[in-house]
Amino acid sequence: MYDYIKGEVASTDKDYAVIDAGGVGYRVYTSAQSLLNIRAGMTIKLYCQLVVRQDAHTIYGFFTPEERQMFLRLTGVSGIGPNFGVSLGIVCGLLGGLTALELAYRLEGIVAFSPGMLFFIAMVFSLPFALLVGVGYGWLLNRVKGSEMMIATYVGFSIVSIMKLAWVFLPFKNPEMAWPIGRGVRVQIALANRGMAQLLNNFLAFRIGEVVVPTGLLLTVALAIFLMWLFLRSRTGMAMSTAGSNPRFAEASGITVNRQRIIGTVLSTVLGAVGILIYSQSYGFLQLYEGPMFMPFVAVAAVLIGGASVKKATISHVIIGTVLFLGIQVVAVPVANAFTAEWSSMGEISRKIIQNGVILYALTQAGGE
Repeated sequence: MYDYIKGEVASTDKDYAVIDAGGVGYRVYTSAQSLLNIRAGMTIKLYCQLVVRQDAHTIYGFFTPEERQMFLRLTGVSGIGPNFGVSLGIVCGLLGGLTALELAYRLEGIVAFSPGMLFFIAMVFSLPFALLVGVGYGWLLNRVKGSEMMIATYVGFSIVSIMKLAWVFLPFKNPEMAWPIGRGVRVQIALANRGMAQLLNNFLAFRIGEVVVPTGLLLTVALAIFLMWLFLRSRTGMAMSTAGSNPRFAEASGITVNRQRIIGTVLSTVLGAVGILIYSQSYGFLQLYEGPMFMPFVAVAAVLIGGASVKKATISHVIIGTVLFLGIQVVAVPVANAFTAEWSSMGEISRKIIQNGVILYALTQAGGE
């Protein structure tokens, strides 16, 4: 790595100067404004930045360290940041769940699906949707590097709006899902009719006093954490983490950054699809229409308050953040409601203020840049 190059200018061109330093001619690219002050034969000192790409190693030169630092800020590209577009994965999971319920209805009397089998089928159906959407979403984020969070937010809101129309026109006939009058599926689809409500929660559940411990749900979460831990220590996982935290080093090591970004986006979308099904069985309903709209903000708020930043998040950040965020909700919302008891709608408003306040606080911290 070069910090600076000092020597005699051998020649200049429209976008670079050749500097003779110690008998070696370095081609140093710089701005047109800087080249106006560079002449052949003069001795100059340029602060350098080596940029490594798959097809070239390029040296950029600057008259001051401050100019170089500004260059790094403008050209630095890390990972995709907090995935506000996880609504895409959530929608895929909901679509897989509806497809499984529709299949059970169409094959009723021919095949008897157990609740566990139906839940597994819902996950299997959601995966192809999540994989295809994740690849397309990753391609889009690669095209808008530097604006990922803004684009992800737009995409997340857009897919929810598009699916509001889709829920009306998709050809589902299951009376458990369809409106009794007109067409389309209901806002909430009950899972208790097929025995899927609290399926994981009730597995091996036990009581401690008045508290029911959802053993199956906790084991599922533990399994998901363990699998993610294994993946992050695999060759692909380490390459993905490197591409997100230090793309220049990743490219110099032969890692295709864009490909790793797509892998990360696909993984996020798949986890969103599977996660919403696990959440829905615990909740007892599939929540459609505006249900997925603000779920990404809850997830991002929890991860950020756990100590994650825009550039890096770990499993411990997720676990700690979930506990802290839910703790804030449990403590702060009732307090806020106590002061606004006369306004019945203030409970939900207080929850959103706290949720968005957590996101704003985390992003404004030094570690959240």
